[in-house]
Order: sequence, then structure tokens, then C-alpha cells
Amino acid sequence: MRRSSNCTVGVAFFVLTTSLLTGCATFRGSKRVDVGPFSENTVGMVGEMQKLNRSVTWTHLKKYETLPSVLAARDAVGQVRVLMRGVAFYSSQVVSLYDSPLPEERKISELARYMKEIITPNLTASGSPEFQVTPGYMDTLLQDIRSRQTFLSALDAAQPLVRLTVTAGDMLFDRAENNVQRAGADINAGIEAEFGSLRRRIEELDALHVASVHSYTLLLQFRGGDPAALDSLRLGDAGIREYLPYGRTPAAKDLDAAERFVVERSTTIKSLRDQLEPEFLIYKENQAELEAMRNQTDERARLGRATLFLWARSHRNLAAGISVPPMIDVVGIMKSTVETGVKGVLP
Repeated sequence: MRRSSNCTVGVAFFVLTTSLLTGCATFRGSKRVDVGPFSENTVGMVGEMQKLNRSVTWTHLKKYETLPSVLAARDAVGQVRVLMRGVAFYSSQVVSLYDSPLPEERKISELARYMKEIITPNLTASGSPEFQVTPGYMDTLLQDIRSRQTFLSALDAAQPLVRLTVTAGDMLFDRAENNVQRAGADINAGIEAEFGSLRRRIEELDALHVASVHSYTLLLQFRGGDPAALDSLRLGDAGIREYLPYGRTPAAKDLDAAERFVVERSTTIKSLRDQLEPEFLIYKENQAELEAMRNQTDERARLGRATLFLWARSHRNLAAGISVPPMIDVVGIMKSTVETGVKGVLP
């Protein structure tokens, strides 16, 4: 049997439990397909999915969890989870049927039942009329599946619904991402309403500190013999002109007074900044929680989309009797897919 590197897509069955996997050394039928490597890849993906499924803990942002946009985002994310659970359960049942001693006719009948009861209802979650599977279309598809002579051929007949599932999944991920972006914007608006004036005061103090340090540097440069530094100092620092006025060469005592002024001003700025720092830290923690939410959303969406894509390809290859080659770094492939860009699911 021809083996193909394209079979790395075996990861699509990532949700199989260990108990199911241990029985999947071979598929029974007219062809024997070694699924041992496929099982190992699946176990690796289960671990990765578990990591991404840990919800972000909200502490500072908990007060925003009842915002309409946040509730809408959670609803959209919930629809994604329902779809992925359906794909997971269907995949596990496919493997169980492959490995079962049931006759081909019974396996095909059970496959048709799974398609009707598990995959089809999840397509309606997309909310788009073009993905509302009509009874007539479903009856035609199920009739085609049941008419096949082998289980692998029946899987091939089920491929149209698999493709629809991927497309519907993309729409659900789009909706979830858009809703999370809106929720994030509303949360950020709330954070800024509470801390915006504080943030602006901090920015002003930081700018004053930078300017004061620059003045001190120019003062040292003038004392070091750079006459142009004095002009720059007077031009850029209105406060220091009281000590170093235009039209007069400053004496040593004038330079000393100007230096004390700059040092004292910098000390005052730092003192004010330090007093605001504890509250500013709370502001930064709010923003950190919001950024974590956005990052997790993006990671889940990327991994979920890739998983659906690989699942569909694996389903197609499985119907063709193509086995998964050993030593495929599926986890590494999926990680690289996710890590190409990390940015915005709600807990």
C-alpha cells in the first residue's frame, strides 16, 4: 500500500481517549491499515489541546463578565466547542467501528446514524442558511452512505458533510473571534474609563522626567565646555531660564542653582510617580488579563481551524485506505501553526 507524508493529518482525531487508542493497532476489513503511529500522534495532540483548553482566570476583569458583548462572545465560543465536541465524538466512533468485529453492513449503518445524529446538528450552529442541512439533502446523503459495500467507501460518501463541517467551523471561528474583539473593545473602554486619567498623569510625569534628565545632561555638557548646550537648555526648559536667563553669561553660582533646581524637580517628579504606581499597577494587571484573553482566543482559533482542516484530510485519506506513517511530529506541526502569530477564548 502506498504510504504518503500527507497522512500527518491523522491528528484530526485528537480527542480519542487512551482506552480507545489502545485497541487501534489495525483496522479490520478487506485492507489492513496500521494506525499505531496515528494513535501516538493523537495522544500527543490530546495533551496540546488540554493545555489550550485551560480558561483564563479573571480577577480584575470579573466586573465586566455580564457585559452584553462578553455574553455574546461566550455564546459564540460555546458554539465552537459544541462543533468540536461533535467532530471529536464522531471521530472516536469511526475508529471504534473500524476496529469492531461488526459486519460491514452494520458498520455502515452505524456510520450513517452518527452522521445524522452528531455531525448534522452541529452544522446548524453556524447560523447561515447555506449550512442548514435540509432533510432532503440528508436523506440523499444517508442513502448514498448505506448503499456502499465497504466501510471505507461509506466514509468516502460521507465526505461532503465533512467538508461542510469545516466550512461551518470556519464561520463559527470567525464569529467567535469577531465577538471576542468586540468584547475586548468594550472591556478596554471600561478599563480606560476607570484608569484613563491615571494613565495620562503617569504619561505626563514620565515625559517630565525624560525632559528633566535631558536638561541635566545639557547642563553638564555646558559645564564641560559646549556653549551650544546652553542655548538648547534655555530653549527647551522654560523653568531653568529663571536661573540662566538670556543675555547673560551664567556664573558658577547660577549653574549651581540651576543644577539644584533640576535635581529637586526630578526628585519631585519621582515622588509623585511613586505615589501613583500602586494604582497604576492595577491598571496594568487589568490590561494583562485582557491581553491574555485575546491571546488565548487567537491560539484556540488557529489550532481549531488547523485541526478541522487536518481532520477533513485525514477523513478523506482514511476512506482511501491510507495509513499514517510513523515518526511524524504532529505536535510540532500544530505548534508552529499556532505560533506563527499569537494575539485575542473567554473563560
